[in-house]
Amino acid sequence: MKQIQGFTAKKGLRELLGELSSSYQIYYMREDGKDLRKVTDKMENPLFVLGNHLGVKKEDEKVILQFAEDIVSVSRFSLMAEQRITIANYELDRVSTKAP
Repeated sequence: MKQIQGFTAKKGLRELLGELSSSYQIYYMREDGKDLRKVTDKMENPLFVLGNHLGVKKEDEKVILQFAEDIVSVSRFSLMAEQRITIANYELDRVSTKAP
């Protein structure tokens, strides 16, 4: 069983991301990633993978990078996970509500 912050799975990270990748575009959120605003218009059904204040273990990061469409960032500053998700939701809402 793999314990992930806020989520418990009875499968490994590779198997979990493999299953999710058939329904979602997986993006790895990290401080040194591409500016989210530059890629939101290309996102369809995104799923964000992010670490806590300690980051992601190296072996988990290797797995995440195999499934990730891209590495994205909402800020160059260290933010709490809930702040990053709030900003990502805001940016996605901006794109989805643009007038034609």
